[in-house]
Amino acid sequence: MVLGTLEDVFKSEMLFSLSRLSSKSIILFSDQVDLLLLFMDHNSSSMKSVALKCMCFMFRRNICHFPVIRNVFGRLFPLIDDEDFPLDCKSDVLRILQKMLCSKTSSNHRANGSELSKLLLAAESSLDSSCLEVQGTALEILVEIFCILKEVGSDNISVLKGSSFAHAEWQGITNNVPLTEDNSMNGPLCKIIAMIVNHIISLANEVASRDICISSAVDKAYKTPFRLMLKLVSCYPSAAAVTLHILKSLVKELFLINGSDYSEVS
Repeated sequence: MVLGTLEDVFKSEMLFSLSRLSSKSIILFSDQVDLLLLFMDHNSSSMKSVALKCMCFMFRRNICHFPVIRNVFGRLFPLIDDEDFPLDCKSDVLRILQKMLCSKTSSNHRANGSELSKLLLAAESSLDSSCLEVQGTALEILVEIFCILKEVGSDNISVLKGSSFAHAEWQGITNNVPLTEDNSMNGPLCKIIAMIVNHIISLANEVASRDICISSAVDKAYKTPFRLMLKLVSCYPSAAAVTLHILKSLVKELFLINGSDYSEVS
């Protein structure tokens, strides 16, 4: 009935109501997710967006019910590279994947190197998006993957294969001190830290150029990248010195963007 000829407004309200109810039930959770996934083939972009926002709501607590995770991953992956898929919908897709990746009940799924590799490639390609929100979510996914690699001891080279991280070189910013005991991760770690810094600079430039009021949403967008760096350092403590060195350069860059004197930053 939901996929019939009812008006989109009514269908949207119905989907939100069903999702709120199903999110509280292990029994209904899977069926509701399957229903929402059907809307990915719907002709209406607005209904696709509603379905994705419903899934975001259902996964909001980073709790997923296996094997729902595998079904959603398989269905949403291709949409990230679909040029005809709306940008705002891609943002929701990435957010859903990020929430499932952080899921407290997906430890078995997280150890799947093949799917981690696919997700890493999808997130990396999303860094080229013109939307800063999409870029931010992609960075959250990448950092989570790096932490998972450290936690489960996966074959890092295999997971990183095909991405630019596989060819990232370690340049020894601070007296060639390695970031980690695993030499294969030195270059990738340096690269992702640089990506986070570039994202922070992009956020700062946008605020400066548009004279945007610092709302709670903008404030959160600023804080998240710094939390990502802290999370990386927590997983890779030996990367702390390099991260601090990069942060020093970042502070100077932010002072320049703000038009302030940074001569005292040392």
